[in-house]
Amino acid sequence: MKLSFIIPAWNEEALISATIASLHSSASAFEYEIIVANDASDDRTAEIADAQGAIVVHCDNRQIGPTRNDGANVASGDVFIFVDADTIVQKEVVHETVKAIESGAVAGG
Repeated sequence: MKLSFIIPAWNEEALISATIASLHSSASAFEYEIIVANDASDDRTAEIADAQGAIVVHCDNRQIGPTRNDGANVASGDVFIFVDADTIVQKEVVHETVKAIESGAVAGG
């Protein structure tokens, strides 16, 4: 099962690095990708995300819903996990989420 972590972002240069690093650390046991949907940031958000191995999608929505959708449109995973740009994701959360999905759980939010 491949996980797609999708991060909508607007001017998140102060926080995006820690968020992406937490995903790399927490998801290392799985096949995964990190997608940053960069919503017209005028700071270094896209540059930082790219340097950390994220797929960067550029958009100009100024709304979180369409920005999430732009990220989802390029995702190739079996499971989409939307993460806010200021969230530090713990390994246990990723592992328990995968375990729940493999057991048949369905989630949305």
